[in-house]
Amino acid sequence: MKDDDVTLAANLKALQWYEDSADYYASLCGDSPTEREKERLHVLARIAGEGGTILEVGSGPGAEADYLETLGVRVRRTDATAAFVEMQRARGRDADQLNIITDDFGGPYQGVLALCVLLHIARDLHDEVLAKVAGALAPGGAFLVSVRASQGGDSRDIVWWHRDDFVERLERAGLRVEWEDFHVDTGDDEWHSFVAVKD
Repeated sequence: MKDDDVTLAANLKALQWYEDSADYYASLCGDSPTEREKERLHVLARIAGEGGTILEVGSGPGAEADYLETLGVRVRRTDATAAFVEMQRARGRDADQLNIITDDFGGPYQGVLALCVLLHIARDLHDEVLAKVAGALAPGGAFLVSVRASQGGDSRDIVWWHRDDFVERLERAGLRVEWEDFHVDTGDDEWHSFVAVKD
């Protein structure tokens, strides 16, 4: 099996878990973002501007998109998992199936949002994915992203990042970090979050 095949197989494995566990995952997410999550969404919405359009990659059940829309922006909701797309549509929301690795993003957008998504993307694909994000953003647009933080290496299914290494990847894609946060979630998982702007 070639490296590209192994990479796509790992991504498909993650997607299958979400397909099989969409209701369970939705129950973990809750109906509204936490106060910490709202803070970073406010940063993204401020940069996107009133009426700006944000592409959300990996919308899941849709709580973040719901909240963003209360802040005066429009959200294109997407997910690679068909079960989440159907879940959003059942709530009366427009949603598209979109795979961050294989699909075109369209655009330009005033913002792109990818929370808890890139941990499922193989490290050797991150430059390609970040270039797609940058290409989908209008000048001055912002990318809000969260990645798992660790001092160790990757596991079989999860990619972790040191803060400086990921910032370097963002900068390589033409994205300048304007805001960042580090936190430990209720499951004791460590996360870096960044808002990076396309100049």
